[in-house]
Amino acid sequence: MEIRYKNNVEDIVALSENLLANDTRLIKRKRWALYGCPFILLLSFSLLAVIKTAPEYYAGAVLGSIFLYFWVFYLYKNHSKKVAHIARKKVFKEHTITLSSDGINEKTEDSTSYNKWLSIHRISITAEYVFVYNTPVTAHIISKHEIGDNTFNAFIKTMNEYVNT
Repeated sequence: MEIRYKNNVEDIVALSENLLANDTRLIKRKRWALYGCPFILLLSFSLLAVIKTAPEYYAGAVLGSIFLYFWVFYLYKNHSKKVAHIARKKVFKEHTITLSSDGINEKTEDSTSYNKWLSIHRISITAEYVFVYNTPVTAHIISKHEIGDNTFNAFIKTMNEYVNT
């Protein structure tokens, strides 16, 4: 099966959001940044307040922890959009994906890549996208809006047949 498509900024945002939502390493890092760091800051300043017997450090502890939590939250919320706006000439070109029983082949005007099914890191399927991760952080992004409903569903069916054999 062969499909042709062109990615856009929204597709890159979707990839980044999918990666942040499904990569356990990144989820652990996000939890640590959101909860662990503010807690350590709160604990440190509270301990400093006790040692120096200066209650104003408690206010610094609370305000600093709240600020740090919301700052990290803001960074993670906007990370996908920021990543997508970095110029990626290779991504925004026309791609041709060919599925075979051996693997997946991708061609652009200036590159070709081939991965056997066993070397695929993981496949993530959402209502609007198929992400075929060839490394832990890079993927082929196949968008339903770019190839159409019927082709999208046929692509998923064909890919599942090849992967499960």
